[in-house]
Amino acid sequence: MKKRFTKSVTLIISVFFLLECNLFAQTNFWKQINLPTGMDVFTLAINSSGHLFAGTNSSGVYRSTNDGSSWTQLSAVGGGVIKRISINSNGHLFAGTEGYGMYRSTDNGASWSPINIGLTDTYVNGILIKTNNDLLVGTATGGIFLSTDNGNTWTKVNTSTTISYVNAILINSSGHILIGSGNGGVYRSADNGNSWVQKVPGAFYAAVTSLIINSSGHLFAGSSNNGGVLRSTDNGDNWTQINSGITNLNVQALAINSNGHLFAGTFNAGVFRSTDNGNTWTQLNTGLKSVKVLSFAFSTAGYIYASTGSGGVHKSNETTTDIKMIDNNIPSSFALNQNHPNPFNPETVISWKLAASSYVQVKIYDALGREIETLVNEYQPAGTYQFVWQPKNISSGIYFCILTTDKFSSFIKMMFIK
Repeated sequence: MKKRFTKSVTLIISVFFLLECNLFAQTNFWKQINLPTGMDVFTLAINSSGHLFAGTNSSGVYRSTNDGSSWTQLSAVGGGVIKRISINSNGHLFAGTEGYGMYRSTDNGASWSPINIGLTDTYVNGILIKTNNDLLVGTATGGIFLSTDNGNTWTKVNTSTTISYVNAILINSSGHILIGSGNGGVYRSADNGNSWVQKVPGAFYAAVTSLIINSSGHLFAGSSNNGGVLRSTDNGDNWTQINSGITNLNVQALAINSNGHLFAGTFNAGVFRSTDNGNTWTQLNTGLKSVKVLSFAFSTAGYIYASTGSGGVHKSNETTTDIKMIDNNIPSSFALNQNHPNPFNPETVISWKLAASSYVQVKIYDALGREIETLVNEYQPAGTYQFVWQPKNISSGIYFCILTTDKFSSFIKMMFIK
């Protein structure tokens, strides 16, 4: 009897140990998805249906309609070297190529047409699509070009200033155009490109590969010349290196999610993330098959995709934001569910259902109608979502959560207690 009891206890302990090991086993941050490897993937884009597009260094554009489980090589685009892919609000795809200029597809990538009238430099490194669908493209030696007719014709923007190797373009909330140049640092124009101010972030960091901006207007530049990541809090006038924790300062890509978390892709040390505006960085390489990271893209649910050199495309196993799509089945109706718990402290779960893909805003207001916080402000596919709200610096009392979509709006009443 004693032996049997001892064996039973040993078995229970063993099973508990295995369960505990499984519970606390670390899940890789990344998983490789099935784009053929052995080639560099320079650029990624995701459309409103969740279709992935990958631009490669030799084989043109690939498309996946099932989140990377399988890929289709699309019809030939230029010479096969795709530096950038962007998608406008009509779903039109634009591909910038090396030596063959710009291409456009209006049928989800099934066919492509060259669109180069007025584009005098056909080495395209950067594309920006403005909110009105006007296009700005940056080239190797010709500077920046503008199209106001969906790419049919192009006009040079920087006629008074020579700007070359334009790798990144963005527009801030004041309408200023900012350019990241591979040999000239950062250029800024406050008059739609008629005149430019050059700002080199440090004496040796003129090689800017990427340029992003957060909701506070802080600029972040990635440098391939051992500058790492640099930050400007004054619209680009002054820059500070912010590389604590980054082990390789050849930064090829930068991205920012809806929480303001920063991601940096390096030439041979993989991916780093900062959750404190760039002050410190943590390496995120588990599951990554190649540490040469060239670009990023985010899904509407906050999953991050990374393109690599020779390692194909990778996707994060978990969302990087507080917004989670918890069910991708299409609901029969729109709904904003009551938060739980309620009353709450320190956090509560807010969830909603989208019966159709829509632009979504979820905002919090106090009892006086003052906006407290915007939780969601993005396009989301149909499905069921949730957000874990952890309010900061608010008083006890009644608050309202308002969901607004293209076809539906609703609100719930919540109580926060301290």
